[in-house]
Amino acid sequence: MKRLLTALAVLSGIALLGLASLALAGLGARRDHGPVATSVAVTVLLALPVLGIASLFGRRIAGLLTGAIAWPLLLLVGLPLYFPGERREAVQSGLALLGFPLGRILSVEHQEQVSRTVDDLLATPRARPPVPQAQPTVVPPPAPGDPDTVALPYEGSGHSLLVAVGLDGPGERHVEVPMVLDTGSTYTTLDRATLAAAGYAVPDDAPTITFQTATGEATSPIVLADRLWVGGLEVPGVTIAVCDTCADPGSRAGLLGLNVSGRFLLTLDTVRREVVLTPRLDGPLAALDARPWVDLDARGTHWPDGHTEFRIRVRNDGPRPLAEALVRIGCGDATFDVDLGPVGAGEALSREASVPSGTDCSPFRADLARARW
Repeated sequence: MKRLLTALAVLSGIALLGLASLALAGLGARRDHGPVATSVAVTVLLALPVLGIASLFGRRIAGLLTGAIAWPLLLLVGLPLYFPGERREAVQSGLALLGFPLGRILSVEHQEQVSRTVDDLLATPRARPPVPQAQPTVVPPPAPGDPDTVALPYEGSGHSLLVAVGLDGPGERHVEVPMVLDTGSTYTTLDRATLAAAGYAVPDDAPTITFQTATGEATSPIVLADRLWVGGLEVPGVTIAVCDTCADPGSRAGLLGLNVSGRFLLTLDTVRREVVLTPRLDGPLAALDARPWVDLDARGTHWPDGHTEFRIRVRNDGPRPLAEALVRIGCGDATFDVDLGPVGAGEALSREASVPSGTDCSPFRADLARARW
């Protein structure tokens, strides 16, 4: 009976060592590591731990058998923790490699069947499902806009092109004010008197932003306006920086910045003294307006197989829900997009995404690239 148990232990150890060798060799082949490097890695990863376990036992044969069974079993069970979703493919690749020197010993169908059986039998505690891949950024061609193109007359010259803008506020309030079309200003600005006339209060604890203007950087509290009207075209959900120094009483109420003009294809006709506005069908939409109200946190984890996974968390602190939110991850020259979907007012949500193996994401950058109220 003792000899039978010993024989079964030897056969089990040989089978498990062989299976673990196939899985490790398959991982190396899937990453194009080459036969020499893969062979050395397989030998080191299997032989040294087995010998280490054997050294803990007084009887060397019993220690070798224990190590030959326990270590490859632990390696196979734990493999998905470090290489999520790859155990089945690794075993199948190892079986395919085994066929090169020995002739095809298993058909592709049998290779798939064996690898699927192994993967199903080896349940891995807390194994994570594969993280969805982030999508490479696709830059669309310029959209032709839509038929709602308007020609808006302007006054002034040079850097002082005055256009008429309407501002909607709470309680169906509405004001019409002249504003300077300022493509050097990141955000639209209005003075406190105009905002108060439209029904917008600026609380003492209002969020603040630092933004660029044609004359330099400025830091101001912000409010989120229901909508602006430019030449009869609606611009919903506009972040407005409170800037009294950007206004000139009796002349202009503020600056019309890129967060509004960037939603249009804009043409300046100096002969007719008109600003031609065409609503964009692509472009940043409300990303500039949403960024000050969205708290974005992105953290990356680099895995041993060379791929990087990101956990992205956003919280919408604004008073309006976002119907669309897209975060762009930059890794060197490559960019990837993660679509978060809608984010309600005051809501926080998290998403996980991975980028392909070999993508250098140290360091990386993450930004709210697209949004829509």
